[in-house]
Amino acid sequence: MKTFRRVALFLILSTRFAGAETAKTNLVVISDIDDTIKISRMRAGWNVFAEALHVLEKHSFSGMPELYNALSDHGKGMKVGYISAAIPLTAFLGEDFVKANEFPNDFFQNRKDIFTSVLDYKVSAIATFIRSSDPKKQFILLGDNGEHDPEVFNQLMVMPDIRPRLSKLYIHRLYSHLLKEVAQNGQVPFLTTADLAQRFFENQWITERQLVECVTTVKVGLTTSQDIFFNFALPEFAEIADLDVDKLFGPPLKNVAPDTLKLLADVKAIVQKRVNEQKKAAEDK
Repeated sequence: MKTFRRVALFLILSTRFAGAETAKTNLVVISDIDDTIKISRMRAGWNVFAEALHVLEKHSFSGMPELYNALSDHGKGMKVGYISAAIPLTAFLGEDFVKANEFPNDFFQNRKDIFTSVLDYKVSAIATFIRSSDPKKQFILLGDNGEHDPEVFNQLMVMPDIRPRLSKLYIHRLYSHLLKEVAQNGQVPFLTTADLAQRFFENQWITERQLVECVTTVKVGLTTSQDIFFNFALPEFAEIADLDVDKLFGPPLKNVAPDTLKLLADVKAIVQKRVNEQKKAAEDK
């Protein structure tokens, strides 16, 4: 009888964990690059100098490589790939960036010509990729509000065959541009890798240890970066004066260690301070 119970328990647990693993491996991440994971300043006062920096830039936002690798789990978790609208002349730099910063890379697509608009290309490329994938796969989309990603996500969400396959939509909220679009169709804004990692943890896509690793990296970036152009965790060009930090981070996590809660609270307080500083600067003008 005891042997039977042990076997039954083993089968139950095996089924439970196999189901969790299957749920994770049935998720696919499709990510943008510029201003989503790579510091690019897409709308931060374009000029010749800024364009040159954008092309040469190789810095990721603090904690992003760690977070994407946590999702991938060394190839045992989600598939993680990239669909970028970079022009053909500079397209190779995106893949070089992913490799140099040690992001997981299960697939990579770029725009093949300069005649197709960014909006049309990304809608078509993402929809085509999803339609050609295993019907069991669900997709997590990550973009930013520097250019067209909120509009891209909105168009995908009204496609009857695509919408049911979109699990979550995340937008890196760096600019005051396209904020109304971000609020539509369930697009979730994030500002730093820390608040994004918190969302991923809430969805049980990463462990608490992985959450702590990502948030710690962000905290270090927020408190020690002295770079003259930007801060890798929260760039100086981010337009955050009107940001609701409480809404961004949401309520405190449950069932985590007190040290984890304190770490998140510390990062939240730093972000709130930056928001207050930018708001005051705007009022003083």
